[in-house]
Amino acid sequence: DRMAAVLAAARKAGLPVLFVRVVTAPETDSRALKDLYRRKGRPDSAFAIARRGTPGVGYYRLFPDPGDMEVEKVLFDAFDGTDFDERLKARGIESLIFVGMTTDCCLDQAVRGAFQRNYDAMVVSDAAVAYTPALHFAGLMALESNCALLARSDDVIAALARAPVPA
Repeated sequence: DRMAAVLAAARKAGLPVLFVRVVTAPETDSRALKDLYRRKGRPDSAFAIARRGTPGVGYYRLFPDPGDMEVEKVLFDAFDGTDFDERLKARGIESLIFVGMTTDCCLDQAVRGAFQRNYDAMVVSDAAVAYTPALHFAGLMALESNCALLARSDDVIAALARAPVPA
């Protein structure tokens, strides 16, 4: 619900919106991920997530509007193997507000990727989630210590409401 509220506030403020999702195919599966999962005793089907052409790649509850940017990635980092960086630079974007999942994996990788590429990063701490509260808070602590500001959704929504609408 907080993700939806931040998304609505960003749209109302006229900010560009970007959706990032995992879309995989057998030919894009990571050898390292397969080997890691096998070493952990997980079945081969465990890494066959979000397969192109299956319901697993669909959006859930939050959907892009016409004109929103969309990026499809094959693993955790939104920048790796995508045109994300180029699209942001083409629009003159220097700062990013992150919501999403999972705090300790995909969100973490995207925030770190942004910081490494010289973007200012903010994570909306209560509009992000991980599989457990411990992973969520550990992820937030690591990001805040190294590469991002943390903010709460109510504060971000209030700030966006006061922001001038971009031309």
